Amino acid sequence: MRSLSVCRTTLWKCVGALVALASLAGCGGGSIISGTISLAGVTNDLATSSSAGAISGEVLFGDGTFAPGVTVELTADNVDAPVTTTTDRAGLFRFGNVPPATFTLNLTGSTIEDASDTVIVKAGVITAKRVTVSAAAEAAGG
Repeated sequence: MRSLSVCRTTLWKCVGALVALASLAGCGGGSIISGTISLAGVTNDLATSSSAGAISGEVLFGDGTFAPGVTVELTADNVDAPVTTTTDRAGLFRFGNVPPATFTLNLTGSTIEDASDTVIVKAGVITAKRVTVSAAAEAAGG
């Protein structure tokens, strides 16, 4: 018989994989995914820490197509150095273990006009963020 701690570890690996798959599949559509999952007396917050949150987002062009390769920078007054990531081929990005605060997302890349947006992170919550950007202006004479 397996020990309870081994079962708990296995359970949360599965829960983490399901949350990641839901995020990649675009489930939530701009809503906030939050809460605590409880099974057999075991609890685990979806954001992995009760004192931190996370941001799961997507970057789209105005026509709804994905914006891959966009640099997303997360900044705030209470953060010493900005954190960056790059959208994947489906325009998705994620920041984990983020302290509660109001942040600015700065988006840059060769295929988009630079943009920024605000996101509020709450402890224990995975905040879903959809940002629509404009395609970069074509070179003069092109």
